[in-house]
Amino acid sequence: MTAQKDIFIPIAIVGLTLVLSLIHIFPCSSLFFSERITPRLKRTNERTKQALGVFYKRIGSFILFWLFPFLFIKFVLGDSPKNYGLSKGNGHVPTAVIVPVFIVTVLTLLFFSRKECVNENYPEVGLARFSKFYFSLNMFSYIIYFFGYESLYRGFLLFGLRKFTGNWVAVSPVWLLPPSRIFGPQNTSSSDLWR
Repeated sequence: MTAQKDIFIPIAIVGLTLVLSLIHIFPCSSLFFSERITPRLKRTNERTKQALGVFYKRIGSFILFWLFPFLFIKFVLGDSPKNYGLSKGNGHVPTAVIVPVFIVTVLTLLFFSRKECVNENYPEVGLARFSKFYFSLNMFSYIIYFFGYESLYRGFLLFGLRKFTGNWVAVSPVWLLPPSRIFGPQNTSSSDLWR
């Protein structure tokens, strides 16, 4: 039974990671949001619709990349999330580090939100200067997006494979999978992708 488990778990971890990455590329993308959901938003301007698509992608990514691996670890593998890097750690970051980083981040966001070239590519940044709600949503969605992304690739995938394959083999998919997402749909409609 142990040999089967030693084979099943790494295959399941890599398989779940690939499935979540594909779901992220298609139904959790800004493109999916713009094609399927924004037509229902009749009284919303185009820039706000684009920004909402970005927020949808970020929040959806967090749910996919953090929640699903967490549930898989807990209920399918019956293991502790701590064994997969999903723990609080010591959680001690000095205020002298947090405050300057927060100030620089907020000032950078406010500065670049006024640049038209940035607003064309990143509509969510432009909305941040008009509304405290969008500013907070932008900051919050970015934090949870990166938290989810890091949890999946550097937590679930790396720690999950490391137990069964060793350090160097475990690093390979972690190193190869995230860059492969670059080749997902950028300016293609989702209907073209399914043909």
